[in-house]
Amino acid sequence: MPLLKRRIDMPAPLIRIVAVLLGALVLWFVFQTSFAGAYRASNPALALRVAPSDSHALAEVASAALLKIDDPKLRATARTQALAALRRDATNVVALRTLGMLADADGDRAKAHRILTQAEKLSRRDLPTQLWLIEYFSQADDVAQTLRHYNLALSSSTGSREVLLPVLTSAASDPTLAAAIRNLIAKRPSWWSDYVNQLVSAGPVEGAAAVLKGLLDPRDVSERTYLAILLNRLSVAFHNDLAWELYVDAKTRGGRKLDDGLIRNGGFEALDELPPFDWTLQEESDIAATRGPRPDGQGNALFLSAARDKAGMVATQLLRLTPGSYRAGFEMGGIPERYSERPSVTLTCVSPKGMRDLARMVAPKASEAPLRVSDDFHVDAGCPWQLVIVRVNSGGGESAAQPWLDNFTITRAGR
Repeated sequence: MPLLKRRIDMPAPLIRIVAVLLGALVLWFVFQTSFAGAYRASNPALALRVAPSDSHALAEVASAALLKIDDPKLRATARTQALAALRRDATNVVALRTLGMLADADGDRAKAHRILTQAEKLSRRDLPTQLWLIEYFSQADDVAQTLRHYNLALSSSTGSREVLLPVLTSAASDPTLAAAIRNLIAKRPSWWSDYVNQLVSAGPVEGAAAVLKGLLDPRDVSERTYLAILLNRLSVAFHNDLAWELYVDAKTRGGRKLDDGLIRNGGFEALDELPPFDWTLQEESDIAATRGPRPDGQGNALFLSAARDKAGMVATQLLRLTPGSYRAGFEMGGIPERYSERPSVTLTCVSPKGMRDLARMVAPKASEAPLRVSDDFHVDAGCPWQLVIVRVNSGGGESAAQPWLDNFTITRAGR
């Protein structure tokens, strides 16, 4: 008890000195830890000068030497530093990854793979490890493992997408890879929309179709946009058959039925989801085709407009008519007095050999009330696809008439 009493009765000045020293040690430890945490990635050498025992900073210094991996002395130093960092912290993924890459630089791929596989077990979020494993399995032609590591890298690092998505986009040109990518995309990983956007916009069109067939639902606005971009690119590239397969698949999702008319949405009552097989409408300030109520209240019609001295296509639809004879017809109202100002509707053959007109229809006279306009045409075996083109022409006049189009039909001759 006297001994305890003497300790408790330590002189007050000495107690204050001890408290100050302990507080300083705590503050220095906190400062070291905070400083090292702030600079171990951006300036690990500086972090080590302040906190020599920081294993993460030491591992980062070792990792930085990989930039000069051809220098044997630097490799040896980096290996020593990485091993030291691991002795201080056995879970240091940067140190372990550095040792794996040093083994690769020494030519021992098997050892490198073992070490980097262990590094991945410590952290799947370490991007350099994932990139090395992607390259390793890609060289081994192991598609499943390559895509597994693509998924891990893309899911854990948004910054990796700028580098990896273009590679994965180009890979869709290989049918085997496209099938495997499709299986992965079907699971909707966190990066799937970024990939699909890049794939439909700039990827190989046939590969994009192989990856995305049956995966996109036009009832979703963003997915409908992706489909429309891809269908248009396929059509421009003369892959209309493939585009049609995608269109039919998309339009019949969820138990929906495909419009069984030879021309789709000829009454302009539904929304046009997927051009070019649905209507493509031009809607600019000086030339446009816009859907709106008919003047007589009988549903919707397609209203056509063009500013003074403006002319051009305002609506198109790609058809798939089999060889035979047909009759096309439509109602048109608000027909201008001057013939040069009246809209025209043309049916054009689209084939690998080019385009040629099958029929051209213009209202025969001016009329505010709707008139039925029709014409017969023939599709031969050399005309696999047909394009309906609605053109408007202001004619330079001042007509106040607002032409409109409705009840567009195509029927086989004799029916």
